[in-house]
Amino acid sequence: MGLIPRTIHDIDTPAAVVDLDLVRRNIQALQTYLDGTPVHIRPHVKTHKTPQIALMQIAAGAPGVTSAKVGEAEAMVAGGVHDVLIANQVVGPAKISRLCALAQNARITVAVDDARNVQDLSAAAVAAGVTIGVVVEIEVGMKRCGVAAGAPAVTLAQTVAAAPGLDLVGLMGYEGHTVAIEDHAERAAAARGALGRVIETKALCEAAGLNIREVTGGGTNTFDITSKIDGWTELQCGTYATMDAGFRPHSGHMFESAFWILASVISRPATDRVVLDAGRKAVSFEPGGTPIIEDPSGLEIESLSEEHAKVSLTSQNPDLQPGQKVRITPWHGCTTFNLHDTVYVVQDDEVVDVWSIAGRGKFT
Repeated sequence: MGLIPRTIHDIDTPAAVVDLDLVRRNIQALQTYLDGTPVHIRPHVKTHKTPQIALMQIAAGAPGVTSAKVGEAEAMVAGGVHDVLIANQVVGPAKISRLCALAQNARITVAVDDARNVQDLSAAAVAAGVTIGVVVEIEVGMKRCGVAAGAPAVTLAQTVAAAPGLDLVGLMGYEGHTVAIEDHAERAAAARGALGRVIETKALCEAAGLNIREVTGGGTNTFDITSKIDGWTELQCGTYATMDAGFRPHSGHMFESAFWILASVISRPATDRVVLDAGRKAVSFEPGGTPIIEDPSGLEIESLSEEHAKVSLTSQNPDLQPGQKVRITPWHGCTTFNLHDTVYVVQDDEVVDVWSIAGRGKFT
């Protein structure tokens, strides 16, 4: 990269941009909400994938972060984070070897839902002379990963507790199938019903003599629900720090949009159409919703191809011409961050830094 642009107007497009003051406000908003409660935030970095933001979250009070993959955890540890929960199953000799290498330099915890995986983790940890933390993931309705609640989960937790080289940290459940429910009361009922299985399993584990230190899970759209479940200790919210258009209807009252894609008009081929230089390679496109043009307001993206966004104009819209810039809020921030190598950091219109999105593309 050459010289850092002086202002947002100097940034070449398409480019990822975060507003530093808004990121700080979002981080502090959740921290303040949880202060004085038995619940803390272990933010998920799968959204921003950026060690600088992770360190801001830790400085605000988080004990560490959550990641989706070993590669993301490696990026965080290399960036100065010393406590990472990989909220996923880590299987196979190659990944488990990397996990043990990480555990030489940081506190590493991983999710499990299978006794054979527990045996593999234990053998590798003993051979490497490290201890790996473990949370037992419980299936709560997502129909994704997780052992069945109740007796099967208790048995697996007992297996972990007895395994050398492993430390039973607690239980994990993710109510992801409930987070998009628009009505808050319905969302709350669905989330509590799903996560109640984890709390019931916690009681069974404790009755069996197991020490369950953490019950972890939860997302941005259910932060005010999951955090009030008796017995819950840890949230894994990720999107809240930067937000996106998809989560705005559910949690936009609490967190502000702090991340966008800066794009330029590159063509005005007709009076009723302009074309931008930000297509699906710059902003993710998903069936659930379309990215939103925030500035100038009143514009709608008609379609996205690989390199282009087509925008329809009416007589009521600004008279956009080639070279003018627009601000696009992604529908899904996690997948859009993953498209960019760097993010420009702004305060007002001034570019104050450029950060590497160190965790992008870390699929393994």
